[in-house]
Amino acid sequence: MINKVDLPADRFENPSLENLKAKNFIFGKNGTGKTSISHAILKQYNDQFDIHLFEGFNSVVGDNHILDAISLGTKNASVQPLIEATQKELVEINKDLEPLDDQGTNTYSELQHIKEQVKQQKKSLDDCYIKSAKKIKNEHQKLVNNFNYNKNCFIKDIQLAHKLTTDEVKVQTSLLNQKVLGKVNEVHFPTIEPSKYLQAVNKILEAKLIKSALINFRSKEDQEWARQGLNLHKHSNGEYEQTCSFCGSPLSSERIEELNSYFSDEVKKLEIRINNVQEQLKQLKKGISNIMLLDENSFYNKFKRQVTEFNLQVETAKTGYMNFLNKLTET
Repeated sequence: MINKVDLPADRFENPSLENLKAKNFIFGKNGTGKTSISHAILKQYNDQFDIHLFEGFNSVVGDNHILDAISLGTKNASVQPLIEATQKELVEINKDLEPLDDQGTNTYSELQHIKEQVKQQKKSLDDCYIKSAKKIKNEHQKLVNNFNYNKNCFIKDIQLAHKLTTDEVKVQTSLLNQKVLGKVNEVHFPTIEPSKYLQAVNKILEAKLIKSALINFRSKEDQEWARQGLNLHKHSNGEYEQTCSFCGSPLSSERIEELNSYFSDEVKKLEIRINNVQEQLKQLKKGISNIMLLDENSFYNKFKRQVTEFNLQVETAKTGYMNFLNKLTET
């Protein structure tokens, strides 16, 4: 409870108001200090009590014509002038954003003017794109691959545009002056497994049946001549002549046994294997020999260096494989 109130000394003879009770009534004429006492109470005890001063209805009631309402409370009433000022500013802003009846200017008219300028600029650019695309299509047909070259193609090409150096101009000019080349034939290099053929030849060389044959016969013709001669020298009872009918030399039993062994089924099978391997080697060498190099004249200038390098690799591979296969054949 408030028992004492300190009063402003410049307005009151008695600097304090004492002996206050739970309820106090202070009255007097206008200008006698009632409002000053209430403000003194507020200033001195505002931090201890919840104090509210009534200073007329204008201090607690605010009239809002736009909202068709009133605001109660000292705080709401105090901000009402700010609301009204802000509303006036909004009205002015809205006017600035609306079309004008007269010939004046505002933000709206300026915006419309800028939009019109943008529209005209876009039209000017569009006309430039169309004319440029038409000029390229009609006067520089070599520069475009599409007969229907239009402004959209030109716009895409703008992103790729850059100034060429003197050397680049020469290169690009030579490319433009080149005649259109046809389709290039593909080069097929056969699949070769050297180890496969090496193993096949080694197995033949390791066969015991032909070791003596390699010594006694100089060629396949000699082998066939010996085969027929062996049959001619054989009697119906299975015995053989003791003397060669061609040269008169004696025919030993060891020689006849060697010939029979050579011309047995095992030797025949081995001969078939040898012939098969030789035929495979022959066909493989033929295939390698038939590999054609790329024709440089079938390629544009920018690819000729790569063609030369490719052909060199092919020639090196062909030579290596042919040398390897020739050694196998000679063996």
